[in-house]
Amino acid sequence: FFYSHIYNHTELFFHIYNHTELFFFTYITTLSFFLFTYITTLSFFFTYITTLSFFFHIYNHTELFLFTYITTLSFFIHIYNHTELFDSHI
Repeated sequence: FFYSHIYNHTELFFHIYNHTELFFFTYITTLSFFLFTYITTLSFFFTYITTLSFFFHIYNHTELFLFTYITTLSFFIHIYNHTELFDSHI
């Protein structure tokens, strides 16, 4: 009894799995899937870029970059190299 019970469950599982597999396969291989993803990404980018949030996001990244850059040695080394180069030209 126990084994037949498990067997029935696995059978059911595979049956359901095959249906979902079939669904995803037919969905992904149709144009509807690509059109859906294309439209959703387009609309997302359009609304995002046309809002202030996009610019704030960019601004925050550049701010963060400049802050970390200036507070590290690399910034001073960069400046030093420029002045050295300048001095050598004189």
